[in-house]
Amino acid sequence: MTKTILGGEAIIEVPLDKLRTEPFDITSCANLHRYRFIDTAAFANQNLLRVIEYAELPERFSTIPYVWKGNPLLEGQQPPLGSFGVVGADEADPVSIDVVKSACYTALHYDQLLIWLDKVCIAQAIEEDKHWQMQVMGSIYKRADPCIILPGGLSRLLPLEEPTSWVGRAWTLQEALLPRSTKVLFKWKRGKAVVQGVISGDIQEIEAGETAVSDMTTLLEGTMRSEMDVVTFPNGPDQSSTESKISTQILGNESLGMGQCLSLRCALWNDPSDTRELNESAIWKSAVMRTSRDAVDMVFSIMALFDVQLDTSKFHKDDRRGATIALLQELMQSGRRASWMIISLALQPDNVISTMPVMLKTSARGPAQIEIDGKLVPVGTVVNEYWWLKDTPTGEVDGLGYFKFSAPARMVRKVVEPVHTKTSENGMDGKKFNAYHGEHQWELYGEEEEVEGPDAVWAIHVGVETFFRIAAFGAMATHTPLVLMIVKKHGENKYHRIQVAEVAGALSQGWSTRTFNVGGPDDYKK
Repeated sequence: MTKTILGGEAIIEVPLDKLRTEPFDITSCANLHRYRFIDTAAFANQNLLRVIEYAELPERFSTIPYVWKGNPLLEGQQPPLGSFGVVGADEADPVSIDVVKSACYTALHYDQLLIWLDKVCIAQAIEEDKHWQMQVMGSIYKRADPCIILPGGLSRLLPLEEPTSWVGRAWTLQEALLPRSTKVLFKWKRGKAVVQGVISGDIQEIEAGETAVSDMTTLLEGTMRSEMDVVTFPNGPDQSSTESKISTQILGNESLGMGQCLSLRCALWNDPSDTRELNESAIWKSAVMRTSRDAVDMVFSIMALFDVQLDTSKFHKDDRRGATIALLQELMQSGRRASWMIISLALQPDNVISTMPVMLKTSARGPAQIEIDGKLVPVGTVVNEYWWLKDTPTGEVDGLGYFKFSAPARMVRKVVEPVHTKTSENGMDGKKFNAYHGEHQWELYGEEEEVEGPDAVWAIHVGVETFFRIAAFGAMATHTPLVLMIVKKHGENKYHRIQVAEVAGALSQGWSTRTFNVGGPDDYKK
């Protein structure tokens, strides 16, 4: 007979000792279209893994986000309480019982009796359950308070100084942006502490001499600076304190570049005067640098950030472009501006959805990489920009990924004898300009010369380069704020992006508005 506990139905109870010897499995007892949570008190204090199921989402709970493939166990080290696997999640790291206990103690510290851990609470061997849970995952994270982040994964807790690839993983973006509050759980032996100076915040001890939490934003800024000034109170808050600099790499590290950290900090910035366009631009800039085990997860992991719910069962795990097209269609049908255009000047266009950047190869572990001069480098070392594109067009996206929109444009041609100008002078003469990292210079046709042939090239004014307003960056401005998308015709009313440019306002004065259909040049194949 099913037991009613904490307002839900307990569908399975497994002693922690038993977890060490056989994998956890809810395949036979899970009911479809149900929310499931771990009973935190039972796990932490009774050594019992109890999963409770609900027809409706509870009002209060915590969540445990982590990277699927995290930092491995140190040589010769094993969790004292052991680890367990989960049926249907054989490719993921094993789950340390010690780590989950620490997370449950953290949840209890914040008076949360339920905690959601996707690996345990989703029936990993049932495809229908996985698809449904993925679609409602955004609503789960929106209610999480706190969201208890494990940057190194489920195998072990890490100290602040140990680097991770957390900030470069796809699913961590919604885990950082959606919850009511976010805390990072880490190894800590120094007792109660505070962060002071340019960065400020608290370090709250959870298990004495063992673990602590701090706000994610505090540690993100610490990671961006590689260290934090910390005051510790080893003998209690009323005793003498110790000041020290603590290396902080738990959310990322300099070798991977600070691009992901910077873009996430921009996405986290919450000012009442900010427009939806600004916030969504920061989300896209952060998302484009991330990676995941399955390519399609690059879309599923961000759809809730735009209040979109795609039917995940319609897409193969490698059909990232199909899911991207479906997401863009939803966004444009809602009347949004195309904040996903020209996310970064440093990234080449995709060869199918050319209004978007090239889609980087995804992987289960490590950061997203991009090929530069024949070498693979972390994309965070290449994309490190402080701006977003304002006043992008509205329009519609078709099933092949072509974006139909209207904007000021002029036909252009290559300059026969180019005289390259300084960046600050680009387009100042109102006639010629250099493309970003282009090998040649462009010049405008006279309006009377604009007769479009089969290989016509157009410069389209698609937005204004606008800097994020974060005090730590200082005030920034540019003499070339207008962003041009340079497109080439490849079919009947079909164009694809070949380059971009930053130009002075003088260049686009008096341009006529025209309608373009930009995508390709390659065809989308599901």
